[in-house]
Amino acid sequence: MAKNYGWKSRDPLKAAKFALQDAVQRGTLSIKSAVDHHQRFARAHAWIKENCRVKRLDHITREHVRAYGQHLAREVRAGRLSPATAQNLVSSVNTTLRIASRGQWQSVNPVRDCGIPSRSQVRNTPTPTPIEARAAIEAIRDPIGRAIAQLQYTLGLRIKEASLINAKAALRQAEKTGRITIGQAKGHVGSGTKGGRARTIPVSREGLHALREAARVQPKGSRSMIQPNKTLKSFVHSTIREVRDTLRAHGFRPHDLRAAYASERYAQLTGRNAPCNGGGRANAPGQGLTDKEARQVIALE
Repeated sequence: MAKNYGWKSRDPLKAAKFALQDAVQRGTLSIKSAVDHHQRFARAHAWIKENCRVKRLDHITREHVRAYGQHLAREVRAGRLSPATAQNLVSSVNTTLRIASRGQWQSVNPVRDCGIPSRSQVRNTPTPTPIEARAAIEAIRDPIGRAIAQLQYTLGLRIKEASLINAKAALRQAEKTGRITIGQAKGHVGSGTKGGRARTIPVSREGLHALREAARVQPKGSRSMIQPNKTLKSFVHSTIREVRDTLRAHGFRPHDLRAAYASERYAQLTGRNAPCNGGGRANAPGQGLTDKEARQVIALE
């Protein structure tokens, strides 16, 4: 096997960087994700090099990564790492080696193989009511910021996804198919997804209305909600800051708008309120999906 999977460098970290950059160029990974994965992989590589005496990418085995994950599990139990951070560290090793090996790498499960505790992402506080959410959104003065918040609330977009969406293209896609697809590949109408992974989202009547408003205020000459003369960083420090400050004044965060969307979607799929809004888990057979099935659908969307 070629050294470092043939990525034209004797330095394993440079080889890993070249592999991740190649994924960015192919549109399967965002620039930010590539940087994050490389930073986390460098941390793992340093540990494996010191404790397992392995340097080359193609010499790293599942046993080495499992040992690293078990080390992280001990750090979690000692209170020095959160379960989420530990799982992300292992996931980045998997992603980097999968890309570097051109798909040959067999992933190590951070929970099952390494013993890292599961992280709970189950919300236990109520989401904003429709009246609360709409009042907060209407209080946002910047029309672009208001449109972004509305996209979060009606489509469940992350604030970065709502900022980077091409609203005009998304509206055309939604009117034609009833769905929008965001990601990094050609034909996607937005980006900013985690890891550049594609997401296909059903568009409701309210979502269609939000897309129409976003398309109306989308800056001229821009393929996103960001003005052509602004960077993402400057946009965050101006428009997004006002969104966050306004929502905070009403008692919640931008993420709570996504949570409200997820709760509404849960109710549509199961026929009962989400547990965080006073409904029981939909585990019994009935007309709708079970709790587990609904969560899987929402996670994919």
